[in-house]
Amino acid sequence: RPHCRVLWPLLPDTSSLSSSADKALAVMAAAVAVMEKQRKKREEAERERDRQERRGTEAKKKEKRKSARLMQKEDEEEEFRKSAIGRVTVRFQEFAIETEKRTPKLPLQDTMKSIYDHPKCQLFVALLIVFNFFVTIAEKEIDPPFGANYSETWQAFEDGFNVIFLMELLVNLWGNFPIEFWKSGWNIFDFIVVSVGCLSLLRVELPGELALLRTLRAFRVFRLFKRVKSLNKIIQSIGKAVPGVVNAFLIMVIFMCIYAIIAVEWFAEFGVGGSYVTYDLYGNATHDIEAVTSRGLLYGHEYYGTFSRALYTLWQVLTGESWSEAIARPLMFGYETPARLSGMKVGIFFTSFLIVTQIVMVNVVVAVLLEKMVEDEPEEKKEDEEDVEEDEGEGHDEEGTVLSEICSLKKSVAHLHERMDDVQQLGDRLDSIERLLQRLADGQNSACPSPAKKSSRQL
Repeated sequence: RPHCRVLWPLLPDTSSLSSSADKALAVMAAAVAVMEKQRKKREEAERERDRQERRGTEAKKKEKRKSARLMQKEDEEEEFRKSAIGRVTVRFQEFAIETEKRTPKLPLQDTMKSIYDHPKCQLFVALLIVFNFFVTIAEKEIDPPFGANYSETWQAFEDGFNVIFLMELLVNLWGNFPIEFWKSGWNIFDFIVVSVGCLSLLRVELPGELALLRTLRAFRVFRLFKRVKSLNKIIQSIGKAVPGVVNAFLIMVIFMCIYAIIAVEWFAEFGVGGSYVTYDLYGNATHDIEAVTSRGLLYGHEYYGTFSRALYTLWQVLTGESWSEAIARPLMFGYETPARLSGMKVGIFFTSFLIVTQIVMVNVVVAVLLEKMVEDEPEEKKEDEEDVEEDEGEGHDEEGTVLSEICSLKKSVAHLHERMDDVQQLGDRLDSIERLLQRLADGQNSACPSPAKKSSRQL
C-alpha cells in the first residue's frame, strides 16, 4: 500500500478503458515502467559514483608516478652534481648564466633569431646542404680525384656554398650571441666545417697533413641532421645509447683479445719452413703446400705473427670475409698430424669463437642499442599515452554499462509480456464466469421470476 500511494499519482487515466483486464494491464505496465525508471536512476547514480572514485584513484596514482619520476630525476641530478664532471658542468652553467646576464643584446638580435629559426629558412638551408652533397658526388664521379679537368666549375660551386654557409653561420651567431650559440654541439660542428670552408675561400694553402682538413667538406651533410627532426631524434638516441653499447662492445673485444692471444701461441709458427704438408684422416701425407702468401710472408707470420695481426685476422673471421678457405682450412688440414686431431682442434677454436662473438655478443650489442633507443621516449609522451589508455578504459566501461542496461531492459520487457499474458488469461476467465452467471440468471428468471430476482441480487 505505501508503494501504491507513491505510484498512484503516476498511474494513467483508466476511465476510457472498458474491461477490468485492460485497466489492470495499464496499471501494471505503468507501475513496472516507474519502477524500472527508478532502478535505472539508482544504477546510474552508482555508476557515476564508481566513475568518480575511479577517476580520483587514477589521479592519485598519476600524481604519485609523477612525483616518483621527479624524485628520481632530482636524485640523478644530485649524484651528477657530486661527481667531478658534474661540478665542472655546474660551474660552467653558472658562468654562462652570469655572462649572459652581463652581456647586452646585439642590435636586432631577436629579429635575427626569429629569421634563423623560421621553418622556411631551415628548409632552404637543408636543401642547400643536400644540393652541395650531390655536387660533391658529381665531382668525384666525373672528374676524380681532385677535379683538375673542370677546376673552375668546381671552385665556383665551392665558393658559392662557402659564402652562403658563412652568411648562415653569422646569422645564427648573431641571433644566439654569445652563450646560447656555444651551448649546442651542432653549432660548434657548423663553426668548424664553415671555418675550414673559409680557408678554401681565402685560398689558404695548408701545409702537410693539415691539408686533410679539406676533407671535412664531405661532412657538411651531417649539418642536415640538425634541421630534420626525425634524423636529429635518431642521432640523439644513438648518442644516448653509446654508454650501454660501449660496455657490451668492450666485452666482445675482451673475448677477441683472449682468442688472439691463443691464436698467436698456437698458429704463429705455422709454415715456418716455407711449406706445410696436408694429411688425410689416417695420417698419410698427401701434398706439400707452399706456405708463403702473395705478400711474400709466411702464412703463420702474416696472419698470427703478433697480437695485432691475430686480432685483425679474427676480426676478418668475425666479418665472414673469406675466412674459411683462406684462414681456417690450411690450419685444419696441415697444422698437426694426424689431420683428424688437427681438424678437431682448429674447428673447435674457430667455431667457439664465432658462437661467442658473432652469434652471442654482436646480438647483445644490437639488443642494447635498440633498448636504449626505445627508452629514449619522452616522459610527456608516456603520460599522454597513459591518459589515452585510461580514457579508452572508461569508454569500454561505459559501453559495457550500456550493454548491461539493454540486457536488463530486454529481460524486463519479456517479464512484462509474461505478466500481460497472465492478465489476458485472467480476463478471459472472468468473461467466461460472467457469461455463465448470466445464463444461470436467465434460467432462474424463466422458471420463477421473483425468486430469480432475489438470487440474482444475492449473486
